Amino acid sequence: MAPNKTDANDADGLAHLAEVGFYREVWIKGTVSMLIRTLVGARAKMLKIVTQLSNQIRGCMKTFGLVVPQAHRP
Repeated sequence: MAPNKTDANDADGLAHLAEVGFYREVWIKGTVSMLIRTLVGARAKMLKIVTQLSNQIRGCMKTFGLVVPQAHRP
């Protein structure tokens, strides 16, 4: 192991690992699948925020005697 953590020592260490074959190949996901996953995650987060906000508004209205039924989402 290199005594100091520097970019040069890191590069040297990685080169040594590549020389001796002490690594394994990994597959990365494609750009399209990462984009879809990001969009699905963003949609889930937005739905959670909308639900929390709706419940907060209903709770505030209930304090003043205005009872609003829960919305049914498809």
